[in-house]
Amino acid sequence: MRQNPRSVIMILSLCLFFITGIVPALQALPLFTFSVDDLEGNDRSGNWVYDADGAAINTHDANPLTFSPTSQHFYAEKFVENGTLTCTAENVPLAASPAEITIHFDAFDLVSFTRINTTDPALPWNVLGQAGDRRVYSNANGYIAHNGVPKLYMENATFVITTPYPTQAQIRSWATWFPPLAFWTGSIGTGAPQTGYGFGDLDLSLSDPTWAALFAASDYKIDMAMVGITSVVLPTQGLFDFSLEISPAVIQQETGNDETNTGPLGFPAQNVVVEVQSSVPGGEAGDMNSVYINEIQQAPTGILPAGLNFTATKYWLLGGTYDTFNLAITFNLTSADFSKAAVDWKILFRPYHTAPWSIWTDYTLIDNAHIRANNVTQHGEFTIASAQDETLPVEMSSFTAYVNSDNLATLKWATASETDLQGFQVYANTAASLSSALLLTPNIIPAENSSSGAVYNYTAVDITAAGTYYFWLEARSLDGSSQYFGPNIVKLTDPEGTPNLPDRTSLKAAYPNPFVANATIGAEIKSGEQARLEIYNVAGQLIKSYELNQGFHELTWDGKDADGRQCSSGVYLYKLTSPTTNESRKMILMKN
Repeated sequence: MRQNPRSVIMILSLCLFFITGIVPALQALPLFTFSVDDLEGNDRSGNWVYDADGAAINTHDANPLTFSPTSQHFYAEKFVENGTLTCTAENVPLAASPAEITIHFDAFDLVSFTRINTTDPALPWNVLGQAGDRRVYSNANGYIAHNGVPKLYMENATFVITTPYPTQAQIRSWATWFPPLAFWTGSIGTGAPQTGYGFGDLDLSLSDPTWAALFAASDYKIDMAMVGITSVVLPTQGLFDFSLEISPAVIQQETGNDETNTGPLGFPAQNVVVEVQSSVPGGEAGDMNSVYINEIQQAPTGILPAGLNFTATKYWLLGGTYDTFNLAITFNLTSADFSKAAVDWKILFRPYHTAPWSIWTDYTLIDNAHIRANNVTQHGEFTIASAQDETLPVEMSSFTAYVNSDNLATLKWATASETDLQGFQVYANTAASLSSALLLTPNIIPAENSSSGAVYNYTAVDITAAGTYYFWLEARSLDGSSQYFGPNIVKLTDPEGTPNLPDRTSLKAAYPNPFVANATIGAEIKSGEQARLEIYNVAGQLIKSYELNQGFHELTWDGKDADGRQCSSGVYLYKLTSPTTNESRKMILMKN
C-alpha cells in the first residue's frame, strides 16, 4: 500500500538510508575515484523496519519496534539506483585524465535484511535506542568506460549497509514535514551514520584484457569503498552523495542469491546447496523471499570451541529477506579446503562476525565431500572445523603429462615431501570434469613416504583412441582423505599415424601475470628433445626446476621454492632450455 507523502511513515523513512562508507583497513590503493551524486533509494515496500508508533503518536503500544495492525509501518527500500557518477581521480597508466573515465551501474536489489543491535551485537536487536539493521543490495552489473568506450565490465556488484535507527532529536527535526513529530519522545536507535562497503567481479569475457590486467593480482575481483557521505532527504525518496573508490579486492568473495518459498536452491560458485524447508516471506506485499550466500575465501578468525583447533580455509555468510525460515544447508568441501577425513568434521556457527564460534549440533555427514546443517533458522556465519592437524600429507613439486614415443599418455610427478601417504590414483576423462572421470588405477600406486620426496611415472596403456584427454592425480593419505592435482591435458592422434608433437620447442607466456596464488606456464617440446624449465629470482638464484619430455606441457607454479617455502612478492624469471632453445620470460608474484 502506497502512503501519503505527508504520512508519518514517509517522515520516519527519511533517516533510514544514510549510507556512510568505511574503507577496509587493508584497502588497496584506489585505481578510480568517483563522485556519486543523488544516488536514489526507492520503492519502500521491502522488509518491515519499524512502526510509526511512539509517545505523542501512539497507535498501539508506544513501541516502534513491535509490528501491529493499527500502526503505520515503515519498510526498507527495495532498490538503489540512478545517480550521477563522475570520475574525480584515476591511478592507471591507460588514461590521461579523470575526465576520460565514466562508470555506469544497473539497479541494486535488496537481497538480505538482518535486524541487529548496533551498540552491542550480543544483545537483542529490539532494544530502544540501540536498534538497527544490515542490508545487502546486489545483482547489479556495470562498466567503466574510457572516452565513451566500455573497458571494464562488472558483475555481481554488491553493497553491504549497516543502519542505526534515528534518535529522538533526529525524529523531532522532521517536524517541518509533520508537526506532531516535534513532540516525539525516545530514540529508536543511536542515530549514528550508516557504514557500508561494496565488492564485485570483472566479467573477463567482455572486458578489455589490458584494462582487466589492472585487477589480475586480485583474481579480477573489486573492492568498492564508500567515503564521505552527505544526504538530501525527501518525503518520497532518499538521495545520497559520497565518493566511491574502486580498487583490487583484498579478500576473495563469491556472492550469490536466489529466490523461492520452498525447495532447493543451488549455489555452485559458493559450494553450497540450500533446501528451503519452510518460510514466511517478508515485505509489504509478502514477496521478499531471497536467500543470500557469500563464500569468504579466507580462514575464519575468532574463538574456536575447545578441542577444535583447525578450520577450513573459508567460511560462509547466510542472509535473506524472509521474515522467518527453516533451511537445510549443504556445504561442499574439497581437499584444498580441508585435507583430513570427513569423519572429524564439525560445523561451526556464529550469529555475528565478532561472536565466538559454537558447534552446530544438528548436522548430517553426507560423504567425504559434503556435510549438511539442519534446521537453520537465523542469519550468521558458518565454517567447518576439525580437531585434527591439517598439515597436508604431500607437497607436490611437479605434475606433467605428455605423449611418449609409443603414442601413449604418460604422467610424471615429483613430490617435495610425503607424510602418512597411502599412495596415488590416476583419473582420466574426455572432458574437464573430475566428477565423471574414469579411475585408471584400481590398484593404488604406493607412496614412498620420503621426507625428501620422490618421483613417479604412470603410462595410460588402456587409452589408445585419438582425442583430447584430461588427467588428474589423487594423493590419498592413510586416514582416507585426499588431495587432487590437475587436470593435465594430452592430445592423442590416430595410433596408426605419427604422434601429435610440436614442430618446435617453445616457451609460452605465464598466466595470470601478475598472479597471487598460482601461475600456469605452457611449454612445447618437439619430438626427440628433452628440456628443463627453471624459475629464478631477481638475484639469479634458482628457485625451482622441471624436467620436460617431448610433448605439450602446462605447469602450475604455486609461488613456492623447491623446499616448499613460500617465495616473496616480486619479479621472477622463468627459462626454458633444450638443445635447440634457450628462451626466458618474466612473471610477477603478488601476495596479499
